[in-house]
Amino acid sequence: MVEASKADELKGYEDTKWFAKFFNRSEERIRQLSDSGVMPKKRVKGVNYYPTIPSIQNYIKYLQDIVDNRRKTSEEQESEKLEADIMYKRTKANLAILDLKQLQAKLLRAEDVQIYTENLAATIKSALSTLPGRLAMDVCKLDDPAEISEVITDGINEVLENLARFEFDIDFYKERISERHGKEVSLSGDDID
Repeated sequence: MVEASKADELKGYEDTKWFAKFFNRSEERIRQLSDSGVMPKKRVKGVNYYPTIPSIQNYIKYLQDIVDNRRKTSEEQESEKLEADIMYKRTKANLAILDLKQLQAKLLRAEDVQIYTENLAATIKSALSTLPGRLAMDVCKLDDPAEISEVITDGINEVLENLARFEFDIDFYKERISERHGKEVSLSGDDID
């Protein structure tokens, strides 16, 4: 009678060995699936039993989810790869545009601007440092402050006029750009924006 109640209680259930054989997996794998919730178990006298139809359905769903996740992952990877390729190509195109502008001398690197600024500063320093010596002889002969002021003002204006003629030397920068790129730049100064 005890055996009959056990058989009734386990009707629709199979043990670990049966599922291992049915799924062609090890008994350990069946226990892992049970532990992860794929196959709910019922323990009777130290033996694990699993509801047959729900366990098979759950295992099929589990396998479908794995396949769907792999497919989704492949699609996501393909999408990410495509986005990375697009970003790479855009970056490469932007760098090519910057290189072209440098070659056309429409764009200067910071180091080129620094050299230009240093050259301008050296020219200003040179012009201003010679001013006292040039004006000293003329000013020492004068007693009238208005005349002294006029001589100094004329000297300053002359320096400013000379500095106003200080020009951007396009050929110098074309040489620097050519050296960097190993190419000859043959554009006129009119190309600068």
